[in-house]
Amino acid sequence: MKKISILAAILVFAVWFFFTFLLKYVLGTHENDVELSELVTGKLNYGIFLAAITMLLFSFLHKSQNRVGLTGSGTYFHKIMIFPVLLIILSLFASFSAGALSDFNIIKWVLINTLFVGISEELMFRGILMSSFTAKWGYWPAVIWVTALFGLVHVLNGFTTGDFGMAAVQALLAASSGLLFLAIRVKTLSIIPAILIHWFWDFTVFMSGMAENSEMDTFRLLVSVVLILGPVIYGIIEIISLRNKKAAEAYVASQN
Repeated sequence: MKKISILAAILVFAVWFFFTFLLKYVLGTHENDVELSELVTGKLNYGIFLAAITMLLFSFLHKSQNRVGLTGSGTYFHKIMIFPVLLIILSLFASFSAGALSDFNIIKWVLINTLFVGISEELMFRGILMSSFTAKWGYWPAVIWVTALFGLVHVLNGFTTGDFGMAAVQALLAASSGLLFLAIRVKTLSIIPAILIHWFWDFTVFMSGMAENSEMDTFRLLVSVVLILGPVIYGIIEIISLRNKKAAEAYVASQN
């Protein structure tokens, strides 16, 4: 099983970064002060799509699909997934009751685009970078670097929305959510459950945001508060999970 070198990981990250953040400037499709939801609701986001395809192609052409968790002896469910799954279900129910899920065309594109987000970000960070960093520096340095990088890239959303203060908050929440996705990757020894949770989490967040302008009842208010606190709760729970010695050793062994 071929290891992913640091150089290869950095080059792939550069390609991922280009497609995710810079392609829109090259194509001349960038707009200032745009809500993030507008990037996923009306049509296919080609940058996100190409980033996802690139991550998949690299994983298979480099023959590192086992290292990134696309194949192997992993499982597809672990008890740490129960809380995010319940939160996603509750949030979608609240959004549905508020009418956010009434437009099939919006639902379709948000589902498609957030799927590609889940694939590209999980394979890039919890797949390729995590594998490469673990081989080079060890498990905990890899956890720290991958989590920090995942949070930092979300600061760049400020160039799209024009609100760097909110982008900084998003970066902190993304880093916390990233700990959940990483813990799922480590606990299950598979990237697929992390992709699925990431996909439906992003879908839930966008759908919840689209229901913000409707009348807020007590149930939706409580769900919204839990949704906002979700990433923080994720981070606390998953730091504990990532400290599990057996799980860490099993992940490291899967990289040898």
